[in-house]
Amino acid sequence: MRTIQNVHKKSRSYKKTSRPRKEKRRPWTVKEDEAMRKLVEENGIKQWTIISEKLNKIFPTSRTGKQCRERWHNHLNPGINKDIWTLEEEITLFSIHSKLGNKWAEISNYLAGRTDNSIKNHFYSTLRKQYRILKGTDSTRDQLKKQSMQLAAGVLVGLKKKQKKREDKEFCRSQEEFFDCFPATPCSPPDFDEDFSYRECEFLVLGHQIDLPPPDRNITCEEASMEFAWLDTDELPEEVFLMPLNTLQGN
Repeated sequence: MRTIQNVHKKSRSYKKTSRPRKEKRRPWTVKEDEAMRKLVEENGIKQWTIISEKLNKIFPTSRTGKQCRERWHNHLNPGINKDIWTLEEEITLFSIHSKLGNKWAEISNYLAGRTDNSIKNHFYSTLRKQYRILKGTDSTRDQLKKQSMQLAAGVLVGLKKKQKKREDKEFCRSQEEFFDCFPATPCSPPDFDEDFSYRECEFLVLGHQIDLPPPDRNITCEEASMEFAWLDTDELPEEVFLMPLNTLQGN
């Protein structure tokens, strides 16, 4: 005989509450942002409960003080840096993170204009890119969490290599610009006439220092008018000295 068993299903009972269902967050509008800026200017950046109450009176919304604070610090604050992350900023982020961990508020003290929320988002987006490069697939949240330290260390090594490569490139460019200042062929000395006079010319004397004779030879120095003459020697063929005449007079 075939027996039929009655299966009793347990039904869950839910208590009815008079509490209204949580409303879905509405996106911020341009007019709300403008009103927020004026309210912050009037009340400062600490009275968020008062700001939210005044904002809800102007617009038919139910913004909380926390929402207003996050909106200001993450989007409306004029001191926020929304530019593309520089190489130096990324090196600072991953270097400080290796010491402090996920303390985004403390890390923001080392990155002017970057909010803790933007720092956290950039950190994990960079880790996801690193994981994709190494594994060839996108990472799950658990995989990213387990391998975050190894991935961050690999990112930091790659950033420092990129910085070293850029510095070497800039050094080579500066060297090329420096040597481009010199002519390709050596300059020949100018041709002077036979009646050329040096008396009214000013010379910049470059070369080795010419030491005076030792003091035991009883030589004294006196001021006199300066006259210059060219001194060419076979020992120093590449140098020409301008030597003062009649400035030394022996006893």
